[in-house]
Amino acid sequence: MSVKVLIERMIPDSISPVYFFVYAIKWIVAVCTLIGGVYLFTPLYDYSNNLNGATPFAAALSHPASIFLWGGMLVVGSLLVIFGLVRDLPQIRSIGFFMIFLARFFQILTTWLAVGFLPLSWIYPFTLMLITVVLWGMARTEVLRRVS
Repeated sequence: MSVKVLIERMIPDSISPVYFFVYAIKWIVAVCTLIGGVYLFTPLYDYSNNLNGATPFAAALSHPASIFLWGGMLVVGSLLVIFGLVRDLPQIRSIGFFMIFLARFFQILTTWLAVGFLPLSWIYPFTLMLITVVLWGMARTEVLRRVS
């Protein structure tokens, strides 16, 4: 497959500026989530410790099995979104965005349970979760529009 054909598949034929902006946001969310998810599987990832050591709850959340499960949801969800964008399949995009939404919701929930609301480290993933849930809703409406 040539580069021209790949670019023609990734960029729709008729582009309005708003649609192009939303389309670019979909790609940015998918690619950055993929990079972040893959990072969790590398030896570079290390969970943060409290000054007095990890609490039992934080130690359970930082177990490699839970980290790999969360990272797997991010990687699989972002790959589904990328596949849905390239093939123009809103059903696959919807599934991918929902997986990313669930992973971000889990991240926010566990952050609130482990450290509370006052360290404002939960605002960034909360913003990503809101963006992802909006993109999921857009994909669901596109699925429903294509079905009817």
